Amino acid sequence: SHSFIGKGLDEEGGGRKVITVPSWSLKYNYRFSEKWALGWHNDLLIERFVLERSEEDGGVLVRDFPIASLIMASHAIGDKGWGIGFGAGVEWEENESFGVVRGGVEYAVELPNEWEIVFEGNYDIIIEAYDSFTLGICIYKLF
Repeated sequence: SHSFIGKGLDEEGGGRKVITVPSWSLKYNYRFSEKWALGWHNDLLIERFVLERSEEDGGVLVRDFPIASLIMASHAIGDKGWGIGFGAGVEWEENESFGVVRGGVEYAVELPNEWEIVFEGNYDIIIEAYDSFTLGICIYKLF
């Protein structure tokens, strides 16, 4: 997946820009009904990036390979593969950690032998730090 962050800073010139940061995810979902699941989602942004701090704090925020871990609830919408998810957790990083709130939407395509390919979009609010929008493709194995 890739995360798009609007408060990015150009490290050379210091100007504000939208940055794109690649990421990997490991997710475990337990489906306890046909429509509802509860999951543990872990994301690793695999780059160092620099952000503009909020106006109250001023200055810059440096993030070195942050890891986000969230508890997520998801709900299937209809029978056509669409779903929504919401949850919260923490984004850890060696300099500073923040709370995270996430909302998202996904579309799943069933494959043979209990596999799925899932297209997802998530919006994360990293509390008192920054917001990001993530687009990703997931491969799920169903048990």
